[in-house]
Amino acid sequence: MPASPNPVHVKNESECGRGFLAWQIWIVYALLAIAGVPWYWPPDFEGTLFGLPTWTLCSLAASLVASCFTAWLLIKKWPTDDAPTEEPIQQESRS
Repeated sequence: MPASPNPVHVKNESECGRGFLAWQIWIVYALLAIAGVPWYWPPDFEGTLFGLPTWTLCSLAASLVASCFTAWLLIKKWPTDDAPTEEPIQQESRS
């Protein structure tokens, strides 16, 4: 029996470079979450920078880096549709 007229080839992660669930990405997010939570700062630390406690700036920096990392993942690693686009249907001219 002949195959369907438009066979669909599903690529796996290694073929198309997708890896949103790659363990390296989760490691980066885990490290950013650890850096962003100020549990490791001593409770009696009173340092300030620009009028804010230092731990808040550390949390804001970790949040900014996480946002930039997420944006980079979406721009560079987002799966694209590699399938050829369908040609538009041409109407027959009736004269």
